[in-house]
Amino acid sequence: MDAGEAVGLKNIGKRRLLHNRQAQRGLDRVRNVVKADLILQKQADGLFIGGVHGRAGRAAGLRCLLCKRKAVGSQIRIYERLAQAFNPVLFCADDWVQLAQEAGMQYIVVTAKHHEGFALFDTNYDRYNCVTGAPFGRDLIAELAEACAKHHMKLGLYYSQELDWHEPDGGGYGARELNCGCMSWTNDWDFPDNAHKNYTRLFESKIKMQVKELLTNYGELALIWFDTPNDITDAQSKELYQMVKHYQPNCLIN
Repeated sequence: MDAGEAVGLKNIGKRRLLHNRQAQRGLDRVRNVVKADLILQKQADGLFIGGVHGRAGRAAGLRCLLCKRKAVGSQIRIYERLAQAFNPVLFCADDWVQLAQEAGMQYIVVTAKHHEGFALFDTNYDRYNCVTGAPFGRDLIAELAEACAKHHMKLGLYYSQELDWHEPDGGGYGARELNCGCMSWTNDWDFPDNAHKNYTRLFESKIKMQVKELLTNYGELALIWFDTPNDITDAQSKELYQMVKHYQPNCLIN
């Protein structure tokens, strides 16, 4: 065997080794997803907790009601008024988690940010949150995460990764069907110029950063619940998926 053949065989060996390692990482990711899914299947009883939108029953329900009444005004002002009333001074995360356990719940999912854009966590990328944008002034997700860890309760977070009615570039403007049959998915009350909306600007300036905050600031997460994709691209969805798996390998993604 001459030197050229030896180098060729060596390179083939390296490629095979790299391929095997990549294949093994892929199998490990699949095993982690299956493991997380099986855990939640065995622990089928869970508690879902809403946020500011819950004060009006449901955010979509409030918008639909206003649409039917042909109400005119700012959607942002409606939800900001709700945020100004968000002050659950008697909230005790330990009590909530223990009550959930007594009711047989084995995991909790909390709305970290719903479509109205109000965050129930302390974020550096939008002052519209329960710490700086409401009288509450406390990081609700942090308190729940600490209580869940203390009482061995699994924690999941819902995050509206596309719809954000507090932002001019919030998604939903490309949806072909109406939300609840009577309203658009995007905030076209305050931001009616759908033709010039660009979800990518919001994704790069806020969405990615907030998702990273949730993944890195609140301990182990059992699942991330994303919702209602319309204008988000496949590449952007894949980027969020890879971010979740990078920081939380065992986290289930809906």
